[in-house]
Amino acid sequence: MAYFTLLSKSGTSQKWIIEFGDHEREVVKQEAEDSYSHILKRNQKIIKTKTSNQKEIDAKVLKLNTELQAKIDFWNKLESASKKVQS
Repeated sequence: MAYFTLLSKSGTSQKWIIEFGDHEREVVKQEAEDSYSHILKRNQKIIKTKTSNQKEIDAKVLKLNTELQAKIDFWNKLESASKKVQS
Protein backbone atom coordinates (compact mmCIF):
# COMPACT_ATOMS: atom_id res chain seq x y z
CA MET A 1 0.00 0.00 0.00
CA ALA A 2 1.37 3.41 -0.98
CA TYR A 3 2.68 5.72 1.72
CA PHE A 4 3.06 9.49 1.53
CA THR A 5 5.63 11.46 3.51
CA LEU A 6 5.84 15.21 4.00
CA LEU A 7 9.37 16.58 3.79
CA SER A 8 10.63 20.05 4.52
CA LYS A 9 13.95 21.83 4.28
CA SER A 10 15.18 24.79 6.24
CA GLY A 11 17.33 27.62 5.03
CA THR A 12 20.25 26.65 7.23
CA SER A 13 20.70 22.95 6.50
CA GLN A 14 19.27 22.82 2.96
CA LYS A 15 18.49 19.15 3.49
CA TRP A 16 15.12 17.45 3.23
CA ILE A 17 13.87 16.14 6.57
CA ILE A 18 10.87 13.97 7.34
CA GLU A 19 7.96 15.75 9.02
CA PHE A 20 4.90 13.52 8.74
CA GLY A 21 3.58 10.47 6.91
CA ASP A 22 0.32 8.65 6.22
CA HIS A 23 -1.21 6.18 3.78
CA GLU A 24 -3.58 8.91 2.52
CA ARG A 25 -2.14 11.75 0.46
CA GLU A 26 -4.97 14.08 1.48
CA VAL A 27 -4.14 13.56 5.16
CA VAL A 28 -0.52 14.54 4.50
CA LYS A 29 -1.61 17.59 2.49
CA GLN A 30 -3.91 18.65 5.33
CA GLU A 31 -1.15 18.19 7.91
CA ALA A 32 1.12 20.37 5.77
CA GLU A 33 -1.52 23.11 5.75
CA ASP A 34 -2.40 22.78 9.44
CA SER A 35 1.02 22.33 11.03
CA TYR A 36 3.64 23.46 8.51
CA SER A 37 2.08 26.50 6.86
CA HIS A 38 4.96 28.61 8.22
CA ILE A 39 7.29 26.77 5.83
CA LEU A 40 7.35 28.09 2.27
CA LYS A 41 5.69 25.76 -0.25
CA ARG A 42 8.94 25.49 -2.23
CA ASN A 43 10.54 24.09 0.92
CA GLN A 44 7.91 21.36 1.26
CA LYS A 45 7.62 18.16 -0.70
CA ILE A 46 5.39 15.10 -0.50
CA ILE A 47 7.04 11.88 -1.58
CA LYS A 48 5.37 8.57 -2.35
CA THR A 49 6.82 5.19 -1.49
CA LYS A 50 5.42 1.70 -2.04
CA THR A 51 5.20 1.00 1.70
CA SER A 52 5.61 2.70 5.07
CA ASN A 53 8.93 0.88 5.58
CA GLN A 54 11.32 3.39 7.16
CA LYS A 55 14.33 2.11 5.19
CA GLU A 56 12.48 2.71 1.91
CA ILE A 57 11.51 6.25 2.98
CA ASP A 58 15.03 7.01 4.23
CA ALA A 59 16.53 5.79 0.94
CA LYS A 60 14.28 8.11 -1.04
CA VAL A 61 15.12 11.07 1.22
CA LEU A 62 18.84 10.28 0.91
CA LYS A 63 18.53 10.25 -2.88
CA LEU A 64 16.79 13.64 -2.85
CA ASN A 65 19.41 15.10 -0.52
CA THR A 66 22.24 13.74 -2.65
CA GLU A 67 20.72 15.33 -5.76
CA LEU A 68 20.14 18.58 -3.89
CA GLN A 69 23.73 18.67 -2.64
CA ALA A 70 25.01 18.11 -6.18
CA LYS A 71 23.01 21.13 -7.37
CA ILE A 72 24.30 23.27 -4.48
CA ASP A 73 27.89 22.21 -5.21
CA PHE A 74 27.44 23.02 -8.90
CA TRP A 75 26.13 26.52 -8.22
CA ASN A 76 28.84 27.17 -5.62
CA LYS A 77 31.54 26.19 -8.13
CA LEU A 78 29.92 28.34 -10.80
CA GLU A 79 29.77 31.31 -8.44
CA SER A 80 33.39 30.80 -7.42
CA ALA A 81 34.52 30.61 -11.06
CA SER A 82 32.54 33.75 -11.85
CA LYS A 83 34.28 35.65 -9.02
CA LYS A 84 37.68 34.56 -10.29
CA VAL A 85 36.87 35.82 -13.80
CA GLN A 86 35.70 39.18 -12.41
CA SER A 87 38.88 39.76 -10.39
